[in-house]
Amino acid sequence: MDEMDRSVGPEMPPVSINFRPFRPFQSVFLLRMYDLLFLLGSRFLPNLDPAVCLLVRNDNLYHEAISTFPLPMRFAMTFMRPWDLRQNQDRVKYRRQAYAPQVSGLESRQVLSAASIHAAAVVRPLIDLNSQVVSFAKSHLHMKVGGGECAHLANAALRVAGADFFSHDPVKNGDYTWGSLVTTITPGKDSSASAKCLPGDIIQFQNVNISGGWSAAHHTAIVAAVDKAGRPTQVYEQNVGVNGKGKGGGSHDRTDRLDPLALNSKTITAGTVHIYRPVPRVDAPGKVQFSIVNSTTAPQVVTEYYNGKALGTISLDTFNTAGSYMLGYVTGTGTITWTIGLNGKSVPLSNASGYEVYYANGSTTIRMV
Repeated sequence: MDEMDRSVGPEMPPVSINFRPFRPFQSVFLLRMYDLLFLLGSRFLPNLDPAVCLLVRNDNLYHEAISTFPLPMRFAMTFMRPWDLRQNQDRVKYRRQAYAPQVSGLESRQVLSAASIHAAAVVRPLIDLNSQVVSFAKSHLHMKVGGGECAHLANAALRVAGADFFSHDPVKNGDYTWGSLVTTITPGKDSSASAKCLPGDIIQFQNVNISGGWSAAHHTAIVAAVDKAGRPTQVYEQNVGVNGKGKGGGSHDRTDRLDPLALNSKTITAGTVHIYRPVPRVDAPGKVQFSIVNSTTAPQVVTEYYNGKALGTISLDTFNTAGSYMLGYVTGTGTITWTIGLNGKSVPLSNASGYEVYYANGSTTIRMV
């Protein structure tokens, strides 16, 4: 296995806190008020444990570390295990990107807002990202990448290539962005007809029908080949119908495959296709981005540690599901050693690395892949 994705939430001894999926009926207004209370408290109350201020955000959909607890318990927990700020100057922040379970064969994902970039951020040297993306997709043909979702293939290929591997969903409709926009194609219209696509570009489909019966409400693929006009003729993709007709009815192939697919303003009969060029990953000081996948047949919970202390847990669904693969990142200042583990086994958490939970010698363990 190569790459896997999603992320985690904090834990405050002696009470274990696992982040829970966003609940639409929870009041965003109240959550923001609680945020304000905790943030103010962390500044003006010297004994407030900073752990209660670890928040998980996802633009308008967002979480709070202890949002599921009653209000009296919130205040009680706030003053548990006072933290001597003079003894520990580290500040730890955490954000999360999560994939929600697949519904009706389509991915629906909660996506983090882009992290703020420090002035001292490091931009990786520009390399041929597109060729690296193609190389990954070609080398993983007929293999399941991540949890088998269509976007996992793009996430993994971009991560290994050294590109920005976090998708973004600016308008919260599943229309993900993947780098710099090359062109947008709709029926009869190509927004940048002179701009040529390249193998390794990322395609995002939104409510698309293509002549010949291909269709998909939401789908992500990688350009494999283009015609003389620079428009896709073949794609690498996964989680598509075995009949080669996109995400229509019938069983799906959740492994990486190479399919013919002519994309241009004449073949597209409905919907919108955006094509993006991968961009180099920007590494901010103290920021560690990663992916993780569960390759076992049972749900797993993995713990993240900073300087040997538990920060949070990652809940992974069983193998071959949307929730078995996660992307995430943690940030911090000061001297921090990040590790990730389960069942007494931990490994260093390194930037832009992928991790796998797997069976070995009759037990469940974790490794970098």
